[in-house]
Amino acid sequence: MSTDSNSLAREFLTDVNRLCNAVVQRVEAREEEEEETHMATLGQYLVHGRGFLLLTKLNSIIDQ
Repeated sequence: MSTDSNSLAREFLTDVNRLCNAVVQRVEAREEEEEETHMATLGQYLVHGRGFLLLTKLNSIIDQ
């Protein structure tokens, strides 16, 4: 894998880690259902957020 793809993958994993940590903190504060909250947050990130852009670009680099 190229340096660009490694950088994008690292950014993606860092984002996911931050999102999950933030969700855990919110869930503990409000005592919500953790799994559903994780899935909703990750879904938004992957479909409408920066995650979609990172994965699209990573896919494009890998296809080349």
